[in-house]
Amino acid sequence: MHPALKSFWRVINEDLAHLKNDLRSSHGFKEKAPIYAGIAAKALVTLIFCVLFVIGFVTVLGPDNAIVGVVVLLSVLTFQKVHFGYSSGQGALALFFIFILFAAVPPAAQYLTGLGGWPALGGFALLAATLMLILILGCDRVEFQNHIVLVLSFLLLYGYPAPRAAQPARIAGLLLGGAWAASILYRKNQHNTSTRGLGAVFSDFDPRTKADEWKLKLAILVPLAMWCGTLVGLERVMWIGIAAMSVLSPYEHLRLGKMFERILGTILGSILFYGLTLIPGMTPTLVGLSGGFLVGLTTSYRYQTIFNSLGALSVAMLLMGPTSSITARILDNAFGIIFVLIVVFIIDQVADYLQRTFGNKNKPAEDA
Repeated sequence: MHPALKSFWRVINEDLAHLKNDLRSSHGFKEKAPIYAGIAAKALVTLIFCVLFVIGFVTVLGPDNAIVGVVVLLSVLTFQKVHFGYSSGQGALALFFIFILFAAVPPAAQYLTGLGGWPALGGFALLAATLMLILILGCDRVEFQNHIVLVLSFLLLYGYPAPRAAQPARIAGLLLGGAWAASILYRKNQHNTSTRGLGAVFSDFDPRTKADEWKLKLAILVPLAMWCGTLVGLERVMWIGIAAMSVLSPYEHLRLGKMFERILGTILGSILFYGLTLIPGMTPTLVGLSGGFLVGLTTSYRYQTIFNSLGALSVAMLLMGPTSSITARILDNAFGIIFVLIVVFIIDQVADYLQRTFGNKNKPAEDA
């Protein structure tokens, strides 16, 4: 095989983050060209696979359940590479249980929030309790970043409800997809020899520690931000929840930077989306596919935010039109981020005050 072709096929099978390092260490066009070509081909192949995967789910479950294909795809791709941090057998059972929650909770929460008033608050409280359970079960190892897939999937299912007639197909698709994803987690992570089980996961959970504090904040603040968004009349509050989730990083030192990048990326992505819609023949579907391809070219949160906006807005445009969808996208993201910034600051200040005031009262006399 020609060296350039061999290098190209190596790139196709390489992780994108590693390829970025290869680009930085390579010199000249001959070394860089196969890497650039491989990255582009990798993004295109991934996009084609994802589109065909979702089309398969739409064919079987109907167009109202396209989001089920997206959710199953996210877990199938993610849990080939990572697990839940404890016994893979019990982790697989936990993942299947999470998919049961995916099937049962979003429609119940949608019903309650649709009633308005205090019942709506009950719907968001149900979301908070479910998110807390998902985070305990699936995010025991912070470094795996499983919350990105699991919380995002949960919010997508809430934000794209199925009509009553399509609900049985949605439940069946999620249960079968959950069983498939759970089997992949179990089979692909045989290298995980941990014998730690679910009992230890629950008993070890302590929101007073830095390792678990972020889970409690995320579980409460994401639905709370969405509820407050409904109170001020914002549309597509799912976007508020996703924005809040994305910046409630387990790593606090990254939070302010991600907030800035989220706002900037949303604005730039909205501008890019609007510009693309002005091109003759550029349909919402093509704009969304362009965003999917471009996301595959980068690992940067800033650029992923820009390109993800294309996919989100291409769907919203069909429901709201281009101007309303862009306005809602920017307002929802800004609201979610500002809400998190203010509320987390207040929570941290109160927690610090309580720690200073009461933190030493139970210490042994010899340590006083």
